[in-house]
Amino acid sequence: MNKWSVPALGMAAMLAACASPEKVAAISVDPTPYAKLNCAQLADYGQTLDAAYEKGAKIEEDTKVQHAIAMAVSGLSTNRKVDAYIADVKGRQNAVHHAQAANNCNSQFAAK
Repeated sequence: MNKWSVPALGMAAMLAACASPEKVAAISVDPTPYAKLNCAQLADYGQTLDAAYEKGAKIEEDTKVQHAIAMAVSGLSTNRKVDAYIADVKGRQNAVHHAQAANNCNSQFAAK
């Protein structure tokens, strides 16, 4: 093994350990406010939430290497805000999906 093998293996392990957006748990969001929306409004908002999720997922992916380096140097997570953003969006997606089901809407998006 050369002198870079051990650090490279450590970095690879940290990159693998970084949370992917799919693994971030959704927060609990009350679906009651969304019950007032009609099916078209729920679908529109669902599409907005899908775009927001994709934005958060892209940020998470784009910062994975920087996050691994920060974890190696300081031991502190740098993606907490992004994870919180993704958890919030996923919670809202779940709430809208619940409201769509309660209103017997033909769901235009799937909750993450």
